[in-house]
Amino acid sequence: MKAEGTSLTLINTDLIPGDTRSIDGRPILIDWDQAAYGSFYVDLPNYFSVETALCYRDALAELGLDILPAVFMDHFHEVRRYMGLRYLEVGLQAWRYSSPRKKHEQ
Repeated sequence: MKAEGTSLTLINTDLIPGDTRSIDGRPILIDWDQAAYGSFYVDLPNYFSVETALCYRDALAELGLDILPAVFMDHFHEVRRYMGLRYLEVGLQAWRYSSPRKKHEQ
């Protein structure tokens, strides 16, 4: 992603469909407590399917950021794997630190 310095922007890092509201017909994003400066790819996997991510790529191309579809999808899938590991870590930490089960509960 080094070659795409223009992919760096304000990102939510935890964008999910439940964090979208509509005000006067315009989408508004909420829940910015994990906001950061980074690659826009980080916000795509939780909210976009492959098909809608490609539509997003097309919209970027119309605005002057024309990323080859194959390169765009490579980055999309790379970040999708990262986000999967990110959320897996949260679950593993919860499991690790939860109270141990009693023998009759196992």
